[in-house]
Formats: sequence, C-alpha cells, structure tokens
Amino acid sequence: MNHNVSMDGGNSELKLLYNGKYKMQIPNVIAFPPENAYVQDKDLEGFGRDKLDVKVTKHSNEEYKETIHFALGNLTENHIESRVSKFDVEKAKDNQLHNSILASVTYLILYSEKKDGVDIRHQKDLRVNLSTGLPYSEWIDKENRTRLKKELKGIHKIEFVHPWFKQNSFPTSINLIVDRVKVNIEGETTANLLLSKKDNEFIRKNPEELIDNIVMTVDLGAFTTEIIGKQFKAISNGEEDDRYDINSELIVKHRTLQNISKGVPKGIGHAMLSVISDVENEHGASNKFSRFDIEQSLTKQGMRNGKRGYLRGTDINILVNLARHLRDLSNVIAGEIVDLLGRSGQKDKLKRVYLIGGGSKMQLVTNELKKSFKNYGYDDSLVFPVVDPNPVFANAVGYYKELIDTLENDEEESELSK
Repeated sequence: MNHNVSMDGGNSELKLLYNGKYKMQIPNVIAFPPENAYVQDKDLEGFGRDKLDVKVTKHSNEEYKETIHFALGNLTENHIESRVSKFDVEKAKDNQLHNSILASVTYLILYSEKKDGVDIRHQKDLRVNLSTGLPYSEWIDKENRTRLKKELKGIHKIEFVHPWFKQNSFPTSINLIVDRVKVNIEGETTANLLLSKKDNEFIRKNPEELIDNIVMTVDLGAFTTEIIGKQFKAISNGEEDDRYDINSELIVKHRTLQNISKGVPKGIGHAMLSVISDVENEHGASNKFSRFDIEQSLTKQGMRNGKRGYLRGTDINILVNLARHLRDLSNVIAGEIVDLLGRSGQKDKLKRVYLIGGGSKMQLVTNELKKSFKNYGYDDSLVFPVVDPNPVFANAVGYYKELIDTLENDEEESELSK
C-alpha cells in the first residue's frame, strides 16, 4: 500500500496533507543537539510533532550515506543556541529541508494511522507517493526538479530518538520508501483549484467572454513571492487556436504562461525583519524580537486599549512601521505584475488577483496591495484574498489533487507555455 502525501515547504512552516484528510503544520526550524539531547525534555505528554528529535539517513540502502541527527519544530526551543531558521535558501539544493520533509512525512503518516486505530508498533516500512513544490524561479530550471526528485526518491531510514515515541507505542525506526515524487510550481496548483470550483466567477462566464482574460495568483511567502499568470485561450484539437470557427462549439481553457509568471525574492518575512531592525534602532539593541513576535502583536496578545500592534512586554507599537514596509512590498509585487502585463501588451486583460499563502491572512497586506493596484489604475476590487481553501494550506491541497490526478491518469509533468 502506498500512502499519498503532499508537503508545502515554506520558509516558516512545513504544511503537510495526508490522504486528503489529515493536515499538520510543523515550524521549519531546526537545531543540531548533542547526543542524548532529548534528556533536556523529559515531558512524555503532548504530541509527537513537538518531540521531533530525529535521525535521518537518506538513501540508506546505498554504499555512501550519512546520518544526520537534528531537532525539528517546537522541540528546538530546548536547543535555542543552535537553532537555524530558514531564510532565502534554494529549496532544490537545501539538504536539510529534504531531511525535514522526510522526517515530518514519516511522523504524519504514523500519527494519522494510529489515530485511525491502526496498530503501528511493528511497522517497519512505509511506501509513499509525495507531491511537493518549488518556487517558480527554481521550477523553471528542469535540473532543479530533477535534483529534488533524486533527493527525495528512494529508501530512507528515519529514527525517532525522543522517548515519547516508544512510550506512546510508535516504532522508533522506519524505512521510508518514496516511490514517486511530483514537483509542482508553488501557487499554480492553487490557481487550478480555484478556477475549477463550481462557484468560481469565471466558470459562470460565456466562453466568448473568457478569451484572453488573465488571472494572477500571488503566493505570499516569508521570503519569496510567486506570481503565477494564467490566461484563457480558445482550444482546438487540444492546442491553442486563435482562429477558431465561430460556427463551431467554442472550448476555452486556462493556461499557465511563462511570460506573465515570475518569482520575486521578497516576502512578508523581509517586511517583518525591517520592522525588527526599526525597533532595535529606535529603542535599543536590548529589545530582541523575532518574526513570531511581530505576528503575535497583530493578535489579541498584542492588544492594548482596543489597539493592536504592541510587542510582548513593551509599550512599543509596530503598526505604523509594519504598514510602511508592507506598502513597499505591495508596490514591488504590483509593479512586477504590471510590468509583466506591459511587456506582453495585455495590461487591460487582467481580471483578478488571487492572494494565497500565510501572508495573505494579514489584512494589512490586502489593504496595501489594493492601494498599490489602484495607483496603477485598476479597481481595488481586483485583489481577492482566498479563504477556501485555507490560504496557509492552499499549496498542500493543490499539490495533493495534482498527485491524485497524476496517479489516476499515469501522467508525467508538463512544461509551461511560453
């Protein structure tokens, strides 16, 4: 039996979906603890995702192999001196990300099976089909896709070191056998999902109205933003045809186009780091804050006298500075989209900008993007933050659907249209 899993490896979190049912988020933070470091955390209560002290041996059946011992996610709080957060790293070449993917996929499957009443104590092997993604700027280079597949496919040994696993009847060593890896474009699969929904605004249009309409999906990540451009085209015999017969049935389909898609090396995390720098410059270096603190300031925890934006334990409000840096980011994103459309001579064809990714949940981001597009002459209603599917899991949901469709149709990866 093969288990089907999708995984969106964000700079902040790993978002996983198993069997189209079980979702999980694991902070994408690692630490390299010393041997037996788990003794620092003797708590046998809680969840295994918070006890990920693991050893990963990639391609364990090959002659040359290496075992990496690391802590992943919330457990790294116990090893704060050696924590490593993910910044602007090429995912296809990030070996530690690959190790984290393999460990988290293994845990999610075991956790889900146990929750469904399966006796997993004597499990030795797990066979997996895995669907994941790369930023557009990486995906466009076929070598990156090939490299990522090569890193993830094969037999890998996963060991759970923390005593929680044995205490809770989990196997402490598993062979993860990855049979198939599908590599998608971050943001594109979500666009496919949205445009295929029965209540989507474009499905309700006549085919004649749809031709040449452009829809942009903006995937707002921590340190990258993916701009995926799709355009509706008339189709004849499976190919685009601008000379369709008006007397024949008109078939219109959307295509992802290379000339209106782009990866931008800027994201929400950059804006937050700029805010942290502002705070340190204005209030002294003794105030040490993280992106998590910025996020928390926008919740109830950052509320004072009916106003959000206060950093924990201080009277420092970051809303003005955050809005300024998000405005800069929004201007960059809107400018990139307008430039792409201008180069292709299609500024008037843009009909919708969908926002997905963790950053899209921030109302400040939506507000600033609306202003940026309005400054370029577009109606601010053009910008639409996606709520279904959940924008945080949107890529993982899209990857999963693409995996199932590929398995059912036994398809290979397609290339982008020019």
